[in-house]
Amino acid sequence: MIISKKADILILRVMKMIFICDKCRFIFSRTVQPEQCPDCGKYAVREANEMDRQEYEEHLKEFQGDENG
Repeated sequence: MIISKKADILILRVMKMIFICDKCRFIFSRTVQPEQCPDCGKYAVREANEMDRQEYEEHLKEFQGDENG
């Protein structure tokens, strides 16, 4: 159980570090803010706002639903 709690804390910490590219609208999570977008390579990455975070969470839920069948 302790390992699970530590993993949950780590996941929550990473989930809080959500970024978006203002050029291609790619939403992603990282432990530190990158200079460039990992998708298009532009220097237009910023921290996600609340609306962007909700979209990111919806994508995660859809992805997890697809994996579970």
